[in-house]
Amino acid sequence: MRSWWRAVRLPLGVAVANYWLWVAASVVLGGMSATVGFNVVRIGLMVWAGWRCTRREASGLVGAAGAGMAVMLVDHVLLKGGTFVIEHLRGHSTGGLSYLMAAGGVLASFIMFSPLVALFGLLGGLCGRRRSVRHAV
Repeated sequence: MRSWWRAVRLPLGVAVANYWLWVAASVVLGGMSATVGFNVVRIGLMVWAGWRCTRREASGLVGAAGAGMAVMLVDHVLLKGGTFVIEHLRGHSTGGLSYLMAAGGVLASFIMFSPLVALFGLLGGLCGRRRSVRHAV
């Protein structure tokens, strides 16, 4: 478990930076372009986390799938969902419990997309398991 954590912590740190980078970039790029860019980088981070797990021999393919899930958990549930909860607690509201409902939607989407997220981590794990074969010339 300790070696898995060592393999995953760098992609998790980059996921935190990615979240805040695209929040700032949405002001310049516009909402749709920033969302697309953010999600492309997020998928890359899931694959990278899975790759690091198997390449560093920190875990097998199940751990690689879990690494993809960890990226999504930090990025989506903790940061995005946490932002909605904080906005609710600060008293900002667009009506009723809208921020709490948005946080609930984040949890629901995490559950709904978990198989796809695990697949991205697994894909990275499969790439990490490939060993380069040297051929004699």
